[in-house]
Amino acid sequence: MKQFSIFGAMLLVISSMSMASADIIVFSDSFEGRTNGSGDGNGNPAGAGNGSSSWGANNNALGGTLTPAYITTPSRTGGANQVVGLNQFSGALGNHGHLLNGSVAFDLGSLTTLGPDGFRVSFDFDRRTDPASAVGTGFIAFGLGSNSLVPADLINTAAIFRTEFGMLFQQNIGANAANAQAFENLGTQSLGAVDYLTPTARHSVLLTFTPQVSGAYGNGAVINFNALIDGSISLTGSFTSEGQDLNRFVFSNSATAQGYVDNIVVTAIPEPSGLVGLSVLAIAAIARRRRG
Repeated sequence: MKQFSIFGAMLLVISSMSMASADIIVFSDSFEGRTNGSGDGNGNPAGAGNGSSSWGANNNALGGTLTPAYITTPSRTGGANQVVGLNQFSGALGNHGHLLNGSVAFDLGSLTTLGPDGFRVSFDFDRRTDPASAVGTGFIAFGLGSNSLVPADLINTAAIFRTEFGMLFQQNIGANAANAQAFENLGTQSLGAVDYLTPTARHSVLLTFTPQVSGAYGNGAVINFNALIDGSISLTGSFTSEGQDLNRFVFSNSATAQGYVDNIVVTAIPEPSGLVGLSVLAIAAIARRRRG
């Protein structure tokens, strides 16, 4: 009869917990497989190829099942805003979400239900002015939570001044050649800044949000955050919710240069308590078998 040590059992349980505790993807969009809008990124809503512009429907190609409608500003048309698919940057960037002087948002419902112990948002971004350059002018921003449900309020600064948490990517601010700054409370309070090194490149962002009290995202709740840029540049802090459930995700961009968003993934961090309880029971059961 084989003998199992308690230590060995713990290793097995910890290993299984590690495998079982992976984030759960709930929403994603690679922007592949569709073209929406005019496909003309000329920056002129009334220019060539004028027509309906939107991000269409997310494809969940990177995982997930949720398919919320993208919310866009109704007056934005043509190649200037909210275009997915072929335009003059498709060769360099592939399919992507396109922004210029506007914003796009989507809602995922109650975060208390979706991710009581936290969630993550990852995406890539870039800014370009013509096929040959990426001068990095203007800004692109991500925001969480919104004080308005009216699409017309999704202006180019919406991800900062319409949200409870905002992450602004710009350049030449203070000593930072590429300045990333976090804000809370509708952009009125800075949560710190970090230099992401170059504004003229594509960057990857991973944002992690964990409420200090499980399931608490409402008025007065404190949420910890970590912003990880390109896997190595980190900004950490916390912000206080002003009463909105942080279920709205917003991207916005200035009129100076066209912004591109790609590979959006939203994941829920699984609750650890149930796994811990199961592990304790499993170890106790093995211990009883050894004594028997």
